[in-house]
Amino acid sequence: TMVITRILSERSTNALGDFEVTYTYDPAAVKIVEEFRQNIKEISLKMHQRNEKLVQKYEYLYPEEIPNSISI
Repeated sequence: TMVITRILSERSTNALGDFEVTYTYDPAAVKIVEEFRQNIKEISLKMHQRNEKLVQKYEYLYPEEIPNSISI
């Protein structure tokens, strides 16, 4: 049971904004994807900086921990 639980709990997808295959080739769309990735990095940095000051850290919904898609 523990082995099955561990296997089913493992991450099988990339993090938010980290796409396995690039389907965007339009320069405007590529720019939007890069802006999205930059926003994710900024949010993550702010969360980590804020947590340094907190006694009880907020460790949920880090962008790097959110899967890019859901695999079932």
